[in-house]
Amino acid sequence: MAEEIISAADIDAAQFQEALERYPALIKDLTKSPKPGSLTLEELDYFRYVEAPTKFSIKGAKLSLKDLQKLVDWKLRHGTFRPTLPKLVASNSEESVNSITEEGFSIYEKDHSELAAAVKKLSELKGIGPATASLLLAVYDPHKVIFFSDEVYKWLLPTADKPKYTPKEFDNLFAQSGPLMERLNVKAVDVEKVAYVLIKEAEPKVEPKPKPVPSGRPRGRPAMAESEKKPKPVPSGRPRGRPAKPESEKKQKVVPDAPARPRGRPAKPESEKIQKAVSDAPPRPRGRPAKVTPGEAPATPKAEVPATRKRGRPAGSGKSSASKASAVTKAEVADDTAGGSSKRTRLSGVV
Repeated sequence: MAEEIISAADIDAAQFQEALERYPALIKDLTKSPKPGSLTLEELDYFRYVEAPTKFSIKGAKLSLKDLQKLVDWKLRHGTFRPTLPKLVASNSEESVNSITEEGFSIYEKDHSELAAAVKKLSELKGIGPATASLLLAVYDPHKVIFFSDEVYKWLLPTADKPKYTPKEFDNLFAQSGPLMERLNVKAVDVEKVAYVLIKEAEPKVEPKPKPVPSGRPRGRPAMAESEKKPKPVPSGRPRGRPAKPESEKKQKVVPDAPARPRGRPAKPESEKIQKAVSDAPPRPRGRPAKVTPGEAPATPKAEVPATRKRGRPAGSGKSSASKASAVTKAEVADDTAGGSSKRTRLSGVV
């Protein structure tokens, strides 16, 4: 702390009132330009201390989700910002906010000593802990319930460790605020504002670093003097790449005297080609013969339409085909023997 703070036990009524009057100016200094569509800190502060207590105080209207989000937004802008908290609060349903806040306020209304039970009930909402629950109760009863803020905790409990925001810490804070309010005859909401002023004013002010004075020199590396620059090489005038060889050094292509041989396997002579056996018999009908019932005349076979393409073995008739095939085979064997060839001829198309 840069300055010594007046303790809660030593402050008198005049000092308390002076600090309370400095609160609006402090909020104005802390207010910055918000994001588009957001409220300023001054507008949120007015909602927290004027609109909300009037609307949601004892026997007032029900708290809606939108109003709860406004109060949480004020808490984060007014104190320590926690980026994950708004998303958690927004995940609550409208029905749960209405029912849980109504039950929590009802517990406190029936018995003011059941403050811990009311805080526990309000903490059932997503994103609402003891500190934010105390804020809702402070809006509900701004005269008696104090908000569990960092500034109030530091001022009323200066020797305590850093707060962990537990229900027990809130009970100690509430117990310390009672004697001060009774001695100075002030409200809990006023104690909250005075604590905020005294703690914020005592914090060291962070001054922004002064901007460096421009030197006037151009940015980047300064240009080199002409005397320091390397002279560019004078072009030789020769073409780029490897020089072409003279005709005397080039390899001459060898042109063969003999004519080029044809590529592939040489064709067989006609005498070595296998002759296919041709049959003069008419083709046999295809398929299985039709069944004939005893006592019935056989059906007249339908005239077959000649097929465009023959399938399977070529058609032939019994003995004549066999005799012709035998004659062809003997003739081919005689030709091979007469020519002195030892190669065995493969027969094809023989039935």
